[in-house]
Amino acid sequence: MRSLILLGLLIVLVLNTKQLSAQTSIKSFDEFIGLAETNSLSIKNGTIQLGQAKAARIAAIYSVIDPVGNVSSTYTNNTQLPVNLIPGEVLGGQAGTFKEVQFGVKYNTSAQANTELKLINLQGWEGLRFAKLNIRLTELNNKITLKSLYENCALIYYNIISLQAQFQSSVEHLENANKLYEISSNKFNAGLINQQELNESILQRKAVSENINQIQFTIEQQYLTLKILCDIPEEISFRIDEGEAKNELVTSNITTQISTNELALNHAVINERLMRSNYNKARLAFTPTFSAFASHQEQQFNTKSGFYNPNVNWIPSNYVGLRLNLRIPSAMEISQSSKAKHDYLISKNTVKKERSQQQYHKNQLTIETQKQISQRDSNKEIFLLRKSNYEKNLANYEKGIISIETLIKSMNEMISSQFNFISSQKMVEMMNAKINLNNKIN
Repeated sequence: MRSLILLGLLIVLVLNTKQLSAQTSIKSFDEFIGLAETNSLSIKNGTIQLGQAKAARIAAIYSVIDPVGNVSSTYTNNTQLPVNLIPGEVLGGQAGTFKEVQFGVKYNTSAQANTELKLINLQGWEGLRFAKLNIRLTELNNKITLKSLYENCALIYYNIISLQAQFQSSVEHLENANKLYEISSNKFNAGLINQQELNESILQRKAVSENINQIQFTIEQQYLTLKILCDIPEEISFRIDEGEAKNELVTSNITTQISTNELALNHAVINERLMRSNYNKARLAFTPTFSAFASHQEQQFNTKSGFYNPNVNWIPSNYVGLRLNLRIPSAMEISQSSKAKHDYLISKNTVKKERSQQQYHKNQLTIETQKQISQRDSNKEIFLLRKSNYEKNLANYEKGIISIETLIKSMNEMISSQFNFISSQKMVEMMNAKINLNNKIN
């Protein structure tokens, strides 16, 4: 029986080892960006949309001359030739009479080709300009999507880092809670405290232990949120491991200079040009087009049934010409032109808005960074004071100077202040990542 238990434990150990070996270890936020970029459907959709926009440009080039035409072949069996009346004297008859005569042959084979090219097509040229602008706008849309995705990823990523640090701190706090229980137990056995005080130490140990469980659950939830955000398949397992979680009190300020991000402004400018081009294209739909056309036909007349007779000559015919076409606009086209005009006017206002708010975005990012640094420094001082109070209260409790309630209160205040410090410390790191994204995706 004992050998079976050992064998079972060995199998479990081997399985866990394989699972850990298959798990990807993420050492930095840049590494995670690589994983997200590989799996994100939003990024892949952006690539597809860019390909679609480039294909639309090729179609727009083709539409400038807008060639139309066809090649066809027909075979006709005149089952009954038409009857015509001609004066009888033509055929040697009496004047004033008419004879019934059938003209033509029974079988006819023909092949024809027609084509038309637009020599002047103002709407087509504007459509080409629209297609080029659409490619640029799609590229900017993809950048905006990428920047938004990575910023959301940074928030969750550094939240996981923060929770990992809190987990490590909670393990240390559990040791303190165990130590508190030992002290209380010894005092209880010595008759120095009552059962209620002993229970308080047991409750504190239970609370710290459950807090560890809750942090673990929250970390797993954050991993799921991160995988959903980046469309990472369920079978891909990864863990963020930037080395041993450090809760050192050494802090550093952000030295990276914040650049002005022109992504939103550039997007507004290109969109305004696109809307203007769309408006021009709608107006030019009412302008005339000038085309050249040509046609060539070959016919073969047979007295015998058959699609092709090598003994009968082909009779050619062709023509060329020019066509001026002036369209009468429909109610739908007039409505579309009016809508395109108002869309263009709205896009002009959007450019003005983005231009005026461009510096505000930079200032907002600067203020948010300064706010997080200030909060971190303040939380650090509070934590050091809470820690000092706890250590002094622990010594006083061992001496019997203070009650266990006072000690537990100071312990909880220390734990809370340390968690606040860890969270604010990771928020500063997140702001640093956000600044790098602001400077890079521009």
